[in-house]
Amino acid sequence: MDAWGFGWKVITTRFTTVALPIAVAVVVQAILGSIVSVIGSTATTVLAEQGVVDATALGVLSFAVSGVNTVVSLLVNAFMAGGLMATALKAARGQPTSFGDPFSGGRYFGRMLVAVIVAFIVVTIGMLLCFVPGIIVALGIVFYGALIVDQDMAGIDALKKSWEMTKGHKLNIFLFGLIGIAVTIAGTLACLIGVLLVSVPMGYVAMASIYLRIKGENLPVPS
Repeated sequence: MDAWGFGWKVITTRFTTVALPIAVAVVVQAILGSIVSVIGSTATTVLAEQGVVDATALGVLSFAVSGVNTVVSLLVNAFMAGGLMATALKAARGQPTSFGDPFSGGRYFGRMLVAVIVAFIVVTIGMLLCFVPGIIVALGIVFYGALIVDQDMAGIDALKKSWEMTKGHKLNIFLFGLIGIAVTIAGTLACLIGVLLVSVPMGYVAMASIYLRIKGENLPVPS
């Protein structure tokens, strides 16, 4: 609750310089990440209606579109993750932020991509092992993005460091996530706008504040 309260104070006192840029970046990320799916689905529908290809070919085409969309989405997310995290860390520390900060993830792209892929693999394996191990792994590596941005670490090193940092903190991080579900539902009930302009930016800043507190930094009172 302290983390969510901190995130709320930051985005309400610095809405135009923190919440709004993060919201715009998330929208751009969603659009770029789904553009292949939209174009591919439209093309597949047109081909099906025109009878240009048979059912087998349509199945193969749909599978190919899904695969390409997954790759594009992964690349977009890896690029945007660095900028979004950098913005959240600055906001949590009380440092100035600009509208372009969420789009500044280029320098972290390679390391973030490696970390995202490895994280996806290990969490998926954990989920297949009766689900609970996957949750534990996800909680343990949750700070890899912050470590890549804040401490300039390599992707694998950031995953290892995050696992060490979260020892003794996984339950609190899990509870933080449960509260996040309630915050997201509340934002959704506010005509979905609340999720984009409040819940998502607040979540980024709140998570950044948890990382910094575990790291040992004293955070300024938002003003």
